[in-house]
Amino acid sequence: MKEKENVQGWSDEQVESYLERLRQTKIPKTIPKIIRDANKLPDLELCHGGVADKQVLDGLYRQFSVQKGRITGTPKREELLAVFTAESASKFALALMELWQNTSYNGRYDWIGVMSAACGDDYTVLLFESLIKQWQHQGDTSRKRAISALPLLAYMNSPTALMALVGMTHVQDVPSVYEAAVQSLSRVARQKKMGWHELSDRVIPDCGLDQRGTRIFDVGKSQSLMLILDKDFEPRVRDVKTGEVYQDLADYRGGDAEQLQRSIHDWNLMRFKLEEVIHIQTRRMEEAMITGRRWKVTDFKEVILEHPLMINFAKRLVWGVFDESQHLVNTFRVSDEGELLDLEDEPVDIDATSRVVGIAHPVTMGSALAQRWADSLGDYEIFTPFDQVGRSIYTLSEQMLDEKFEVPTTQMFSSKVLRKVMKREGWRRDASGGRIRNFFFKNFEPYNTTAYITLSPGLTAGGERWDEDQSVTALRFEKENEKRNTKLVLSKVHPECYSEARRFIELLELEESVE
Repeated sequence: MKEKENVQGWSDEQVESYLERLRQTKIPKTIPKIIRDANKLPDLELCHGGVADKQVLDGLYRQFSVQKGRITGTPKREELLAVFTAESASKFALALMELWQNTSYNGRYDWIGVMSAACGDDYTVLLFESLIKQWQHQGDTSRKRAISALPLLAYMNSPTALMALVGMTHVQDVPSVYEAAVQSLSRVARQKKMGWHELSDRVIPDCGLDQRGTRIFDVGKSQSLMLILDKDFEPRVRDVKTGEVYQDLADYRGGDAEQLQRSIHDWNLMRFKLEEVIHIQTRRMEEAMITGRRWKVTDFKEVILEHPLMINFAKRLVWGVFDESQHLVNTFRVSDEGELLDLEDEPVDIDATSRVVGIAHPVTMGSALAQRWADSLGDYEIFTPFDQVGRSIYTLSEQMLDEKFEVPTTQMFSSKVLRKVMKREGWRRDASGGRIRNFFFKNFEPYNTTAYITLSPGLTAGGERWDEDQSVTALRFEKENEKRNTKLVLSKVHPECYSEARRFIELLELEESVE
């Protein structure tokens, strides 16, 4: 018989000691009625054989229910996975989620959600992710439930759970949920002693791709199809022999019927996750360019060049090599063979110890170099996943050099447009807690700068139906200091920060013109 896996490496004595502590749990005295009335839940199988007895289960219910939905004080997830088999714990978690669903996710039973997170695996993660996305749009009570559920993803602490949390930090459908996701992810990053951007790099799933960034589907009769990403970065399959491209593997006619169905099943499972992760990573990579994020060369190789999914982004973007003073030293692209090549298709060495790598912003490249790269990518029929080399560039006029703010437009904007573009472009709202939201802002962390766009008369906390049309009264920038922020003279603002802030204004104007 195959030995059941103990993922924490506990001995039989340690397991039995833990189970005995559960059996001795006597507070509260009674088991919650929802559990007593429930149909039989699946058995929790022990890693060293057998199943959890009633006293063990009662101890678990008591320990979770007494915390009333708080994570602190509950049995640790890693302890439960050291005692119970992962497969049985997953089934148990899904049954608990169904039980909670039958109460319409009543807040009185939040502890069931915590217990599900403690026992669950990736299937439970996907359920929580789906629920959070639903709840945030269903009124104040449900929105608060969505915010309270976000720490459960951090509590689960698996790559899939953290990836779901990363996704929440790149979708601002509801700003309060977005801000709570940022806080949860930041707490996990601090616990792991890394920045949350670094953490985000290291929880990206490979989505079943190989080291070349693709995957081969065997459909039988010596026929196979290769996954590709089209010019819009959408997953497609290409016949390896004929080169014909299919939007869906189910559109293919040929091969062996039974083998084809197995491949279609695998394709459908992979495609759903791949599309979701690509969407998150596209937004994350654009933010990395906008905010001037840099990678150490060793990290760039590990989390970009050697990652089965991220290599696809590497091949579609223009990268920059920067020295220790953040000056652009060289630019390069990544070939299909993984070579780093400059505009003349000559090899580029990025291994100097003082150098870092980032996605080259057209402001830093300059319009002439950006245009040359646009022409080069066009020649190779390479389509960037977001607007990079063709991005609009804005420069500061001479008469504004000594000013501390600029009035960039006289146009009036509807609340609908302002809120829509803010969410889409990753700007954050005034979170001072007042009834009126007076500004939007964006942090440019590598430049230690925050851009502010001030509104008048301001957006109400109650939503767009209460808002008047708005004017942009000022664009200003602040540098973050230890004690207080300092307002910057515009000439001291990094050109990338200024250009991106002005681009945001242009997007507002464009959106208003089509409403």
